[in-house]
Amino acid sequence: MQGMLPGVPITWEIGVTAHPPVSDPGTVDISLVASGALVADPTGLWLTVDLCPVRWVGASCPGGGTSLVGRDAASRVFNGPLAVGSISTAQQLWVGVRAFLPSNPSTLPTGFGNLALVASGVGTTVIAGTSTGSTAYTGVNIERPLQCALAAITLGLALALIARGVRRRRETV
Repeated sequence: MQGMLPGVPITWEIGVTAHPPVSDPGTVDISLVASGALVADPTGLWLTVDLCPVRWVGASCPGGGTSLVGRDAASRVFNGPLAVGSISTAQQLWVGVRAFLPSNPSTLPTGFGNLALVASGVGTTVIAGTSTGSTAYTGVNIERPLQCALAAITLGLALALIARGVRRRRETV
């Protein structure tokens, strides 16, 4: 989000799930917080916030999403933490934030803006944010694709060795 251009939205999707012991179900309260000059400036940061009960597929919610905040200035949305909602520990919730600077600003807004999603429940608070000090993982999980890539490389090397052995046998016969 550091290189925002006027009229070009930046999308941030955050998934919230909990994994408490089955014997200890509970509730997770979710909110968004924001700070900085771009958030306070009515001509600064604008955003939309949408909720989805399952992971987003591109820009659409296959589970039937809902809009929490329509296109609005962050200065009007954040008078403190914005309550996103609560989920049971058996549920998940995906929050989609589209942040952008106005398309035709009279003057280009300056400063910074920080957004953070706060999930609290079952004795833990986790923060996923755009500022330094945010503690939660906010990227794509590359573990599975990395495992597949390594398996493909290993398989390719094994097939090359087998082909080499077959070729040597044919040459000696």
